[in-house]
Amino acid sequence: MNAKDTVSKGYDCFSKGDMETFFNEVIHDDCVWTHPGVPGKHPLSGVHNGKQAMMEGFSKIPAMWENFQVTPVDPAKVLQRCDPTMTPSF
Repeated sequence: MNAKDTVSKGYDCFSKGDMETFFNEVIHDDCVWTHPGVPGKHPLSGVHNGKQAMMEGFSKIPAMWENFQVTPVDPAKVLQRCDPTMTPSF
């Protein structure tokens, strides 16, 4: 699978809520996920090292936002800017 196919599969799994496939087949064990903002002021802000840390961060999303979706702006590109939509749960 090339990079574009891998990224497409990741967005497809994420949009379907198939986090098992997303984390087992798309995300590398040594990934680094960075969420903007000041750590401590937002529950996801900071640098998250490794698949386990990323899974822990992603598991917080449903409690924080209802109807969370990520839509790639240009699905033809491998690197994406995404437009998230959600309803805050707080």
